[in-house]
This record gives sequence, C-alpha cells and structure tokens, in this order.
Amino acid sequence: VVFVLDHSRSQGEDGIREVYSQAEALRKKIPNSVPIGYVAVGREGEVLSSPTTKGFDLEPDLDIMERQGSQSNLSAAVTLSQGLFPSGVARHVIYVGDGQETRGDLKKATREAAIGGMTFHALGVGGEKRADVRVTELRSSQSRLNEGASLEIYANIESSIAGKGTIKLF
Repeated sequence: VVFVLDHSRSQGEDGIREVYSQAEALRKKIPNSVPIGYVAVGREGEVLSSPTTKGFDLEPDLDIMERQGSQSNLSAAVTLSQGLFPSGVARHVIYVGDGQETRGDLKKATREAAIGGMTFHALGVGGEKRADVRVTELRSSQSRLNEGASLEIYANIESSIAGKGTIKLF
C-alpha cells in the first residue's frame, strides 16, 4: 500500500494536518504485515517512505507545501507510486486529499496503472475553504488577425467558492 498525501496550498496547513490524521487512522486498520509507503504530492511527487513493514513516523511536513504546493500533479504521484511496489505484490494506492488537480491527467494515469495491476482508492479530505480562482483554459477564435478585426476569446475559470466575479482583459 502506498498513501499519496496531498500537500497543495488548496489544503492549507489545517487541511494538511487533517490529511495526515486521516491517513494514520486508515493505516491503523491495515495489518502490520502489509508494507506501507508514503508519497507527498504537490507540483511533483516526492517519496516520504518506501513501502516497509517497519513503520514510519508520520508527521505533517508543512515545508513540502511551501516547496511545491503551488500545484497539484496527482498523476505524477500515481506514476511515482507505481515504481515503489516490489514485483509480485498487490498494488494499492490510497490518495488522501481534496482532489483539486491543477496539472497532469489523473484519469489517464490511473487507467494506465490499472493495466499494470494497481488499484487506486481515494479518501476525500478538504482543508478550510479558501478563495482559490484559476484560469484552466484560455483560447481564441483565431491565431492571427489584422488590426481592428474582432476576436472571440473563450476562458474557463474554476473557483473553490461560489460567487460573482469580474474578469478583465488587458
């Protein structure tokens, strides 16, 4: 079993503490004979501990959020986790976090990992609600145009909190 622990800024410090708390509570339900590893995820995956039956002191590492919490690349963590399993064992990855993916393609990564025998589980844990607005897609109707010509712009905006907003183009 490999736990993937969300260290993105969308969680906040309290959310990351809750991620660790929930992962620890779930780990206690797994028999001691099962090797368990941990991967932190933010902009990239980072191995905290390779799977072992010796135990691991699971303490929240808030420095990881500062180093790479600006994005969430869950697919990179799944790919990294795949490489931690020894051959001939059941492969289970348990993601603990809010599921806000800002980079990569988690669906594609888990489909590819499933072909190799990996099972992906998720435990939803969200931090405090904070205003988090981002542009996820921006495209124009034309790649080139002359001065004075009209242009249509399509923007896809996501927000963690419902409400009205203004978008300004400069």
